[in-house]
Amino acid sequence: MGVGTPRQPLPDGVSVDYHGELRERLAALEHEQWMQWSKSLASETDLPSAILERWQAQWKPYELLTEEMKDLDRAWVEKVLGIFTLWV
Repeated sequence: MGVGTPRQPLPDGVSVDYHGELRERLAALEHEQWMQWSKSLASETDLPSAILERWQAQWKPYELLTEEMKDLDRAWVEKVLGIFTLWV
């Protein structure tokens, strides 16, 4: 586990919407992170053309991705939120 101890549960009546705007903002951030990583790797490595073409097609703002592609970023966010909920 991480450093420290988990916080106490939220008080009754207080909730955090982990599946609304927060999830989408984090998914957009995850996509930006992936774009930077994949562009860096592509510039430093001789990738197979099929991979490079697939990646290049996804080098666009999160908002322009298909729902299927957004779901890949959302899946990583769900992993983070699963851990995050233990600490808030």
